[in-house]
Amino acid sequence: MAKWALIITFFVSLTSIYAEGDFKKENFAKVKAEALANLDKRIQHLNDTKSCVSSSSDRKALKECRKSARKRGEALRSEFKEKRKEMKEKMMQMRKERKAQKQKK
Repeated sequence: MAKWALIITFFVSLTSIYAEGDFKKENFAKVKAEALANLDKRIQHLNDTKSCVSSSSDRKALKECRKSARKRGEALRSEFKEKRKEMKEKMMQMRKERKAQKQKK
């Protein structure tokens, strides 16, 4: 019984930490906007590829559509990867700052 109380207390404390931390309402709107922008980019990429494939008249044109789609997709993936890397660095910096603040107290 004591184990369950300890586990429940642990999870409740985690949720309160996240509620007070980086996941505030003002940050949520920013994260949501970025997620929607990324989805719009992916949708646009797929629509461009679809229109290219639809308008291709022969095998060679279809092959060119796929090549260009692959290149655009790789560029998009590298852009997303760079954003994730920047966010990870930012989060690590924030953690270091919080840790330093806790040590000062």
